Amino acid sequence: MVAVMLTESEFDWREHAICKFADDRIFFAEGYGSIYTKARKYCSKCPVVIDCLLDAIEDPDNLGMWGCMSPDERRIVVDRMDDGLSFRKAVESIWNRERRRFNGNIVPKKSVWKDWDA
Repeated sequence: MVAVMLTESEFDWREHAICKFADDRIFFAEGYGSIYTKARKYCSKCPVVIDCLLDAIEDPDNLGMWGCMSPDERRIVVDRMDDGLSFRKAVESIWNRERRRFNGNIVPKKSVWKDWDA
């Protein structure tokens, strides 16, 4: 068996996303609060949650749940980054808040950060 290495530009995180097997309506529900609970359960198990979140933050017009965050949560991340926090610290501050709110089982516990610390 030969291993194939992909460059960053060839990697499409969507091919590895758990949500590709789910009903899109779960991730694009309208409203607030617990509407995203099912989506968070998918996101919390996804190996590419960071890549998904990065794409969503780069395009502020993205609606719905991306990277285990609602649009409002993503705006907070951007605001915290504008205030000087690293991407990782800004994201973890939101995830930690959600983890406390939902007893620790809704947001990613072991996200693979790769080189996103900057």
